[in-house]
Amino acid sequence: MSAPTILYDHREKQPWDAEFFGKDFNVKETHLITGDYTLHGMDQIVVIERKGSWAEIASNIYSKKSRENFIKELRRMAAFPVRLLLIEDDLIALDGFCSPFTQGVTSQSLQDWILTITLEYGVHVLPVGKRGRNTYYVRSLFHKLATYQKEGRLYYHG
Repeated sequence: MSAPTILYDHREKQPWDAEFFGKDFNVKETHLITGDYTLHGMDQIVVIERKGSWAEIASNIYSKKSRENFIKELRRMAAFPVRLLLIEDDLIALDGFCSPFTQGVTSQSLQDWILTITLEYGVHVLPVGKRGRNTYYVRSLFHKLATYQKEGRLYYHG
């Protein structure tokens, strides 16, 4: 049986690539309309948006132009049965968060936005740890998705 294929968007600046995923997966760069990652054959079911840090998501939320684009992305994600926002940072780093790029952003205001993303847009926000320490978690996530796909446990409801 061939390895599942992870698709990632060509606009990803630092993608999780074949080296990151190892021999368990095939990895292919492509054009995704929504999100950064999915599995081949599940592109109407699973959408995964990746942010490199709390600072990156803060800049997406607190810059007017970026916020408009980010909200559009969240709205598009709502059409998918499985919607994940993976943040390559530790949850503990959110406590006392202060971004050098976005003045006035507090840990509490960012946490409020995370709750909004989860409750209003139905997107599960998962801090997966810093790059280099998150390999097991991210690989496990894709293994589970591939297993669910094989077992027919995830399907398009539309």
